[in-house]
Amino acid sequence: MLVRIATTNDASGNPRRGWLKLTAGGGVVGWIEEGYLGRGAIEGYCEGESPTIYVKPSEYKRFKHWGETIQENFSDRELKIVDAVKRKSFILKTGATSEI
Repeated sequence: MLVRIATTNDASGNPRRGWLKLTAGGGVVGWIEEGYLGRGAIEGYCEGESPTIYVKPSEYKRFKHWGETIQENFSDRELKIVDAVKRKSFILKTGATSEI
């Protein structure tokens, strides 16, 4: 699952938006920086609409740091397991016949 975190642009006009990657149980497993890509940044991850949470710039920095730190601490193998579980869950929920 992904949750979009957004705040105002920085002083130079650069966007400050990103996505927290969550397990089905709500545990944070990573961060995807959106930047200028918009929803293109999450291509292959998105399973429909994701909620957007608008926060203060200081809170955005905390969410981003939190997601990046957790992602750095996950091994590649653990991330692959989480992604595999997510794909399996998507197939079971939607009845899709092939993986994303």
